[in-house]
Amino acid sequence: MKIALPVRFTGDSEEQQVFAALNLEVGRTVFLLVDCDGDCGPLCNGVIEEHIAPALRAARAVGIKGVFLYGEPLPDGGFSIAQELHHGRRGRQPAPATWRPSQPTWTESIAPGEDEAIIGKCAQGGFGDSYLDRYLRAWGVENILAAGFSFKSCLFYTIAGAFERNYRVILLRDGTDPPGSNEFPDTVDHSLPEKGWVRLVLTRLIEDHLGYSSTCRELIAACNG
Repeated sequence: MKIALPVRFTGDSEEQQVFAALNLEVGRTVFLLVDCDGDCGPLCNGVIEEHIAPALRAARAVGIKGVFLYGEPLPDGGFSIAQELHHGRRGRQPAPATWRPSQPTWTESIAPGEDEAIIGKCAQGGFGDSYLDRYLRAWGVENILAAGFSFKSCLFYTIAGAFERNYRVILLRDGTDPPGSNEFPDTVDHSLPEKGWVRLVLTRLIEDHLGYSSTCRELIAACNG
């Protein structure tokens, strides 16, 4: 079975519109949820309930499985540039050392099914220090529908990692931080549809170099079509 998903991309001519709808084989496609566990904050919790959860239900109904990525912090030991950049210079404390892996939780609306993968990652990108690539290849996955948080961090770097490993990746634009959020004070711009320059630039980079974009709404329609 295939679904025809409308997508957006940067093309050099109108002739390339043959790619405007991708025919995705459901058995070779996964819905990848990046860092949607726990309490994601009011804005992102709303995105989960209003956009990601309905899209995930529609995808599951046609046979597309969810794959759940969550952050698995390494214990604090020795020099770590990641801990310096994302903890030390931000005044945050790294996760305490523990022998036990963390136990992520998800809201009921997106809780992983018994036959869906839950994969810990120890880097911003989901393919770094994880077995995500091996898992996807073992199941013959070629297409990744990507949603989650944050757009300018773990989600974006996971999409870049997917491209580098030869996956066809589609960002679900309404399945991440809302327009105008996840920006810096000097990059917010309400005159833009994206409401900020970070979202504008990263979206265009994905559409031009790394893959395609679509929306949860369009995915639901494609699965119901």
